[in-house]
Amino acid sequence: MVLQYARYYSNTLEYAPAGLPQSQMSSTKPISKSEARAAIAAIFFLNGFGFASWVSRIPAVRQALNLTDGALGTALLATAVGALVAFPLTGRSSSIRCSTVRLVNSFKKL
Repeated sequence: MVLQYARYYSNTLEYAPAGLPQSQMSSTKPISKSEARAAIAAIFFLNGFGFASWVSRIPAVRQALNLTDGALGTALLATAVGALVAFPLTGRSSSIRCSTVRLVNSFKKL
């Protein structure tokens, strides 16, 4: 059922900004699906590259900071808890003043 819901909305979704005054609506150009996919792919690539870079350096960071197994585990857990707190806040902020469209437009230039 979730997959059908996602397919329905992906076919009917228009990448036009929401929440703009009518005077600004006519000056914005809808984003094509291929541009949106390219922007999402760029985000996933950058996220994966950053994560892989960090994971490969964990032993060196542990040694440089003289961390015990417990301290390193606590630091990694704090990172995960911080992400869980940030996800809802990011979701709320992305619905404000069409920031999603601005994000996609900024990655079109890459």
